Amino acid sequence: MNATYLPPTSKAVSLASLLQVHVDQAERVTDPLTHLENISMGDLRVIDRRNGCAYLRDGSTITARQKNGEWIVAARGPLEQKGRFLQ
Repeated sequence: MNATYLPPTSKAVSLASLLQVHVDQAERVTDPLTHLENISMGDLRVIDRRNGCAYLRDGSTITARQKNGEWIVAARGPLEQKGRFLQ
């Protein structure tokens, strides 16, 4: 499969930064995607708790992973394949 990722949308970057601020300020976080679900229910399409990913309606992805005791939040744009957008 010859797929590439487009840059993340401004909505995905905004939600990812809000989530990163939340996990940095909270004392104990077990599931950061719950907070994302509370602040942006209308923008979410699917939450994959097993892989720590939230898929937005615009095709972007927000991931939250724990590394060395800290939560790392990242945004990724939608897939583009052979000049077409995947929905």
